[in-house]
Amino acid sequence: MDNRTTANECTYFKLQSLHRVVARYYDSHLADSGLKGTQLALLSSIWSTEPVRPSDLALRLHLDNSTITRTLRTLRERGLTRCLPGSDDRSRFIELTDDGQKALARGRRSLRHAQTELADQVSVDELDRLHALLDRFTDTLNAHA
Repeated sequence: MDNRTTANECTYFKLQSLHRVVARYYDSHLADSGLKGTQLALLSSIWSTEPVRPSDLALRLHLDNSTITRTLRTLRERGLTRCLPGSDDRSRFIELTDDGQKALARGRRSLRHAQTELADQVSVDELDRLHALLDRFTDTLNAHA
């Protein structure tokens, strides 16, 4: 029996392929807002708990610190976020600026449009099952990380 696994049979390759397709789909819908998916997720997460520490964002969004740092730098340079001092020289907090709140609102409108378009292609039941499965995968893989 042959133990070789093709890319079509490998969960990792399937998820990587899905990630690229999903990112392309949502980024195309978000283009009018001037945001990419990762930026919108970060702005949304900041807004929900601001002010917030970058390390807390990394944990919440399952992103590494270098990705958070790089994306926050871009958002700060665009005037969408600002840094606030923390309790010592090494800590800091992030919050949205007025422009960041406007960008988040534009991004959310674009995201709703993309979601509506996707919901027209698959049933709500299928999306609910997909979300539940993705949550389960995330929890399972995080438990082993």
